[in-house]
Amino acid sequence: MNQDSFISIITPAYNAGKYIAETIDSVRNQSYSNWEMIIVDDCSTDDTATISKAFQQLDSRIHYFKLEKNSGVAGIPRNYGIQKARGEYIAFIDADDLWLPEKLEKQIAFLQKTNADLVYTNIIYFYASGKEFFIKTRKISSLFSILMRNPVSTSSVLVKKTSDLLFDSNLKVGEDQSLWINLFNKGYTLQLLPEYLIRYRYNPNSLLHSNPIKSLFDGYRVIIKVAKTYKYNLFIIVWYICAQTFIRSSNILYGILKRKIN
Repeated sequence: MNQDSFISIITPAYNAGKYIAETIDSVRNQSYSNWEMIIVDDCSTDDTATISKAFQQLDSRIHYFKLEKNSGVAGIPRNYGIQKARGEYIAFIDADDLWLPEKLEKQIAFLQKTNADLVYTNIIYFYASGKEFFIKTRKISSLFSILMRNPVSTSSVLVKKTSDLLFDSNLKVGEDQSLWINLFNKGYTLQLLPEYLIRYRYNPNSLLHSNPIKSLFDGYRVIIKVAKTYKYNLFIIVWYICAQTFIRSSNILYGILKRKIN
């Protein structure tokens, strides 16, 4: 296996002590070994720092950093990690998600074979009970396919490092979606590797799940930002907002029903 390409893995962390050891272990268990893991602590008040520093002592590929003050958004620690990254490729994994062992190996091979700029994968969605759902995501064919329902899970991404790789620090939800839209509109190639290579943990305390209405309004902010950037007329903006309201509301209702069933 060719291990020439160096990958920087960015992990934003805030009060992730309950899960972060399992997340780090899933990175350390990768069949592809030429990587560094950059953990950026957003001023946690639990044992996130203690656990992360212990792994840093255990494995020289792991680097722990702490922001000077809590940012309250994932985009700022991710951007900080990107600035620190030494790799020609960047991967992301949130502090409560997990990778399957061949995730990086399969992605780097697929990315180099297709000459894509960014590769993402299908998702295994799992609950604390152990129940799993296999989410087959969609290929990106247009701006609409990203704007209405973001098909790209950040923890599944492997992307070539570029100066355009910058998250919107003003968004609490949708900062990743905004970035994929920006890359797509600038001509970057976003490819789906249709394999289940990450496990996304349902966390009821996350903003996305604990406050779906706030999530919906942040989705509108992404639409407004894109509309201003690309000078959409009012009709197109209203149409996008109505379509997104229907799609996201349907997803929220579906999630509620799934949780009640399980």
